[in-house]
Amino acid sequence: MNAEEQQMKEWVQWTLNNTEVAEKETPELLQAIKNDLWERPPIIMANLMDKLPTIFEEQNKELDRLLSNATKIQKIKEWLGVIDSGLLYRTNNNIEQAALNKWKSEFEARKIYLENELKKLETLSQTAAAPQQTQTVPQFIVNQIALIHVYNGIIITRENGKSIAMQYAHASGEKLFQRYTFYSSRQNRTGQENTKKKTQNKINLIESVIPYLSEANKQRATDELNTLKTTLNNE
Repeated sequence: MNAEEQQMKEWVQWTLNNTEVAEKETPELLQAIKNDLWERPPIIMANLMDKLPTIFEEQNKELDRLLSNATKIQKIKEWLGVIDSGLLYRTNNNIEQAALNKWKSEFEARKIYLENELKKLETLSQTAAAPQQTQTVPQFIVNQIALIHVYNGIIITRENGKSIAMQYAHASGEKLFQRYTFYSSRQNRTGQENTKKKTQNKINLIESVIPYLSEANKQRATDELNTLKTTLNNE
């Protein structure tokens, strides 16, 4: 390969990778090179077309090296523009036409591949940009967690206490187990306290958990709530 052919090959490869930059930064030079390229002898154009598909593998490697999806999308759009130009190219020269016919199916397959990759990357970018819908666990205090499980009939033991506590962003399974044991006693839930404030705190606690109970278990909590309110009124 002489120096002129080597220079042409390097230019084609750079253009394939930087079409948008070339069109923006050096449009006159780019057009002059294009005009000169089309005036080359048909055999040079045919050889050039034969070499273009070998660049596909290098493009794939470049995509693997790139970290930003936005940059990958830009590159693929540039490469698709080059392929579209190649597929639209028409010639009356038999040598050039033979090269075009030889690689047309390869170019079409490459176009489909790049379009699919582009769709995947654009979908990933849209997903990343969309507001994330995260489901947050209500921040209950340990007493509320224990009472909810008592009313719903879900047993807390020392063995499962930690895993249940962690579901509610708490760390101590032992503390949860102890409070569950305490509230498992109806007397501890509804018994009279030595001050109105403590009785009112019990009322507030039960009221706070009722919305989180199953329909079948709300009635028991409501009945005990009414018992406490009657006790409070009689104090």
